[in-house]
Amino acid sequence: MKMQTIRSCCRAVFYIFVLSLIFTGCGGNDNNKEISGGFVWVAFPEELSVIRGDQARFVLNISSISGIPLPKTASFSISGLPAGAEGFFLADKFYLPANVFLYINTTTDTPIGSFPITISSSQTTEELSITLIVKPMQWEQANVNASDSQPPGLSSHSAVYDEGADQMIIFGGVVPGGLSADLWSLRDVTGTTPVWDQVSAGGSSLPAARTGHKAVYDPDGKRMIIWGGVGQDQDFIVDRLWVLTNADGSGGTPTWVQLSEGAGQSPSSRFGFSMVYDPGSNRVIVFGGAETDGDTTTLLNDVWVLTNANGLGGDPAWINITPASGSIPNPRMMHSAVYDSSNNRMIVFGGSTDSEPLNDVWVLTHANGLDENGQDTPPSWQPLSVSGDLPAARQGHTAVFNPSTNRMTIFGGVDAQGGIVDDLWVIEKANGVEGPNTWSSNIIFHTSKVSYPDARANHSAVINVENDTMAVFGGFLKDTSSNETSSNEAWLLRHASGEE
Repeated sequence: MKMQTIRSCCRAVFYIFVLSLIFTGCGGNDNNKEISGGFVWVAFPEELSVIRGDQARFVLNISSISGIPLPKTASFSISGLPAGAEGFFLADKFYLPANVFLYINTTTDTPIGSFPITISSSQTTEELSITLIVKPMQWEQANVNASDSQPPGLSSHSAVYDEGADQMIIFGGVVPGGLSADLWSLRDVTGTTPVWDQVSAGGSSLPAARTGHKAVYDPDGKRMIIWGGVGQDQDFIVDRLWVLTNADGSGGTPTWVQLSEGAGQSPSSRFGFSMVYDPGSNRVIVFGGAETDGDTTTLLNDVWVLTNANGLGGDPAWINITPASGSIPNPRMMHSAVYDSSNNRMIVFGGSTDSEPLNDVWVLTHANGLDENGQDTPPSWQPLSVSGDLPAARQGHTAVFNPSTNRMTIFGGVDAQGGIVDDLWVIEKANGVEGPNTWSSNIIFHTSKVSYPDARANHSAVINVENDTMAVFGGFLKDTSSNETSSNEAWLLRHASGEE
């Protein structure tokens, strides 16, 4: 079986986007306003979200309505800036036609919110309106001691999170030259003094090196559960199901235990699938992915539940709970899935079909196959109709869910053009219990004025719900020569749900 290699190209920068606007003439924009003397002007974008402390950049495109008008000069001014923000143009006057850049610097004192900005010109009484949206999110690189032992660059690994210990536990993945079977722990990951430890786990046998597997965490039993994956020979792993007991190290030495999947039916070996865990019922839920016989790769949209998933309370056993009717998402791989345990709902975003990436959102109700009384109940899929600007279709991204805000945050991935992206998106009321469901935060532009991780894909992300901090580790990215490389950096996104 040959793994699909994701190829990517350099991402477009802001100025290329602006040039495309200029050469297309900005037609069809409702913000077009005519200036006396045969000119028309438009501001782009009409709305822009930035991280507090960053610089926002807008362009005023002033072009002729017809023919070549006589040159004239114009000056511009703005009003409506929030406190702590400063706006400026690069000159006092500009010869028309022109493309005029407006810069707005925000600071750490700038309030969070949406601010309508008015742009005026000396050549007309007409005004343009733009909207500056200031978001509270803040990226910072985890303050790891550079002299400490650290993992190598990793991608397509697994990561789980113990909130009580503020600890991220990482296993396996792709390393330079092959695959890893190493186990790493990053303690105090969302705190001020994170520390890496390479964990020497016990056990009568150990899981083989792998990639493309998934891991989930039982917070009460302190057990990490891994399933699936692809081995060094690029064949599917035979020893698919393992539990790491005492995973956080607080109850003794972490120890690997291989679990049997039972003699009954079970899901086919696959890669690019998603897996979530319901601690209340001790069930794992697997969705989608891709299977292959070496010649043909088939995408999947089946749903499986593993009972007694942590190895306690009975032998693990698989149940196929794929909905037989109603709306069903397309078969896909390299998507994301998060779980709302309070409402027993799994939320799926994006991924890739045979031909293209996706940006749709689906919710699986009764995701663990049980109702509120613990009785068997068929799950059902619901497509989530989400308003607002939509994120670009993608695969290989990450998603985290904060149940206290009912928001899902996605980051990174590979877009339809094969480019690695670094944008952030947040969906409100993500579990679909009530609406409206809205993509409420989108950070698609940033400058060097703020800390920000490189664009990446096949990384991992976990969330500390209490302090609303998302921790991101690893992934593949582009180096300065546009070669693919893997990262070993950990980054923290404060206010990950987009709320202060």
